Amino acid sequence: MDLDTAIHEEVQQMRVAVRGEATLGQLSSLMHVLEVDSRSWRHGRVLLDFSALESRVGETERKLLEQIAAVRLGKKTLAVVWPDASRL
Repeated sequence: MDLDTAIHEEVQQMRVAVRGEATLGQLSSLMHVLEVDSRSWRHGRVLLDFSALESRVGETERKLLEQIAAVRLGKKTLAVVWPDASRL
């Protein structure tokens, strides 16, 4: 599994771009890391960009991961972008 994460501060939000292959467990662990990292972020809005994720993530797993992210990131406003299903 090869997972790459890049965090970019944009004008009104923090963008977390995730690319490569990952298991649901690895993505869940990433949410824990982001929980700690996000404490120092200026912006209250976070965009989790999974559009370059190569792993197949089903609808149930997507919803679970979004719930985990919402809990981990607390009061941050959260948006999530998933890969286009036709691309996988």
